[in-house]
Amino acid sequence: MGTVSNLFTGKRQETLRIPLDGGGEPPHDGGMEERVAKLEETMTQVRERLIGIETKLDGLDRNTATKADVSNMETSLIKWFVGTAIVLAGLAFTLAKLIQ
Repeated sequence: MGTVSNLFTGKRQETLRIPLDGGGEPPHDGGMEERVAKLEETMTQVRERLIGIETKLDGLDRNTATKADVSNMETSLIKWFVGTAIVLAGLAFTLAKLIQ
């Protein structure tokens, strides 16, 4: 047992000290080593899964289009569409003149 002072009232009161060798309730229940071993095992599994996720994300970075890539492709497609439309219009007018 020990005593502490209340910061608000200034009164001293008795406290109960919990022994570190095991008091029956977590974290002093004596099974700490078992729990730590389970946590270490789980952390190993989590680390392995995280490595797998990072590997997949690295692959996505190499195979995924960026905003600039999409913009360049859009510009290229627009040029092809406009060029094709001009050529087809020219062919249509030429054919129309030949038919008359």
